[in-house]
Amino acid sequence: MKKTYLCRLGSEIQALVEDIERRSGIEICVETDDSRVGRNVGEPDPLACVIDESEARLLVPSSTELSDGPVLHELLHIHRFLVEGVPQISVCEDRWTPHLEQVFAQLDNNLEHLVIVPLEIQRIPERHGLWVKKFRRVLSQVRDGKLPKADQKFLAIYGRFFVDYVLKDTTLLELSESILDTLGLQSEAEVFRQKIFSALSSKEAAIRVVVDLFKLDPSLICLDYLNPRRRSCEQKSLH
Repeated sequence: MKKTYLCRLGSEIQALVEDIERRSGIEICVETDDSRVGRNVGEPDPLACVIDESEARLLVPSSTELSDGPVLHELLHIHRFLVEGVPQISVCEDRWTPHLEQVFAQLDNNLEHLVIVPLEIQRIPERHGLWVKKFRRVLSQVRDGKLPKADQKFLAIYGRFFVDYVLKDTTLLELSESILDTLGLQSEAEVFRQKIFSALSSKEAAIRVVVDLFKLDPSLICLDYLNPRRRSCEQKSLH
């Protein structure tokens, strides 16, 4: 990461950047992405990252907006894929469509958050309030029926586990339970809770839990294992 950006971050975040770059052999680049401005009213403009076997780009709403909390979140994503070797969910090449790519990217992000967000909050406790606010918005959309049915079901079940396991917020838990009661999803949510908790140490196992419970077609899903040192990506089919 260029020093002009690195120097704006705290010492611990700087150390994490340098550790990722040293161990992966890839420089983390910062790019301004104006499309990220004003995405969610009342919430900070979100950062994002783009990762493959040869690059790691940090997308920021403005070159002046670089603070430890949001950057830490993206760095944890990058660390998982480029340092720890955790696979990314992708669409198998012979089944690819833009819609499936978007769906699987969001699914991958949600599963990663079950591991990343607890680490993020542990390092920067103030981030807890931001995630509570985010999930209050998400669950309100689920409750009000503002999402497609497939998304509504997934987020009702996933959201129940997230607010209980990650956020431990009683108010959001009550809202989540009410949503599950209304949608008749309590039993499925309990199955998900039990199975995903046991699978969190393995990305592959966690993906299979989701595939089984939500009846996804496993022939669509591939796993990308990135090797930044060799600048290679090994893609394996899930089934």
